[in-house]
Amino acid sequence: MRFRSVLILVALLCSPAIARAMMFNVTLTSGDGQFPGKQAAPFGNTVGPVDIDLTPDTPGLLQIAQFSGFQPGQVFPYEPGASTTITQTLTVNGVSTTVNRTLTLLQPGACDLVQALSPVTVTVDLGVDGKVTLTLATPATLAFPCSAGQPSPNTIIIVPGTTTPINAAVLDNFVFYKVKGSKGAPKLLPFGPVELDNLFDFAAVDVTKITALGLPAGRNGAGVFDDDTHLLSYAIKRRKSSGKFFKLADTVIPNECGRLYVTLVKLESLLVPVNSGASPSVPDTGTSEVDHFVCYKAKMQKKRLFNGAKVDVLPKGFQLSAADHFQTRRYDVKKVTRVCLPVDKSGTPIVLKTGNPKPITPSSIRHFDSNLVCYQVKPAKSLIAQNACGPLVPKDKGTKIVPAPAKQEKQLGVQTNGQLGAATLDTASELEICVPVAVELPLA
Repeated sequence: MRFRSVLILVALLCSPAIARAMMFNVTLTSGDGQFPGKQAAPFGNTVGPVDIDLTPDTPGLLQIAQFSGFQPGQVFPYEPGASTTITQTLTVNGVSTTVNRTLTLLQPGACDLVQALSPVTVTVDLGVDGKVTLTLATPATLAFPCSAGQPSPNTIIIVPGTTTPINAAVLDNFVFYKVKGSKGAPKLLPFGPVELDNLFDFAAVDVTKITALGLPAGRNGAGVFDDDTHLLSYAIKRRKSSGKFFKLADTVIPNECGRLYVTLVKLESLLVPVNSGASPSVPDTGTSEVDHFVCYKAKMQKKRLFNGAKVDVLPKGFQLSAADHFQTRRYDVKKVTRVCLPVDKSGTPIVLKTGNPKPITPSSIRHFDSNLVCYQVKPAKSLIAQNACGPLVPKDKGTKIVPAPAKQEKQLGVQTNGQLGAATLDTASELEICVPVAVELPLA
């Protein structure tokens, strides 16, 4: 099972005498929960032990462990509102406090489960070192108990010295819409070179045009972690000086359907965090944890190229629902289109047509394991009951959605702003849904 959770740590410095940087050792452990008549299972999270620097107003990062591999019928009932209690123990500098939390099923299904943990705030009294208040808040999360994935870390944010939490460093799903420049608005002038460096590829590229706008989206009834930060997709062209990109076969995408294999074909696009709205500002890296991404066009494989073995595939009739700022809609999921990896961005580019400087702000990778896998989607015309991967009943064609879903309403004059500049855009149809996944590259 996979949970996405947020732990926000707030140090309440009680007097001027202790208003200074201090190190606190933090551990969170969880007992099992059990629904009536079902097997017990570890529905909570485990953190630490880890040392946290509680310098006032200085954010730090923490990892939480996730759980997976549950079979749904063994541990979950299928009634909305079913709940169980888990016990969690918070230990700060050796001082422990135990709290109870309620886990509630909001939208149970055969393998799809939306659930929520009750928020809890606990104060740990450390005597002469003052008091530390820890708030455990978990948005409604989507779980896939049929997944064969392994426990994996997920970044969360520690914010000492303030009572205003910043956005969690947990990557959202994004619905991407095709866009074009609004009539009368300044057009993007191609520029380059921009230097992009990720874990396995370095390239100098020219940025040629804006192609799509990605909106954070709640998937299958789940919430979002960062409502404000969008992603703007720019078409890029690799410079000859960077050499040819050699296709990377047998790239693994673990998901609800098992382990999909794709070949990364070529460098395709750059995703840049942007804010949207009336006169938007550039996203603040102190409050937004969304990285830049470089995307590679991906081609799905039916077998491993390494040894010819057959691999898992996306079934026909695979659907999901997504809710973003524009709309809530159910989609047919077609195929993997691109794989996006976090990237360092730098360089001193010029506008290609005029030679004038085009100053850009460098950015560095902050979350190396935050990848996005993008799937081509189309609005669904029929509703097909789903398990974790595809139709609940094989080959089910579903029931017609009545009335038929309306076409996506075009949004005109959408203003965005990011490190590559401001833009005013008109949206068109949906293109993709990009999902956070721990991609496995076949690299030595």
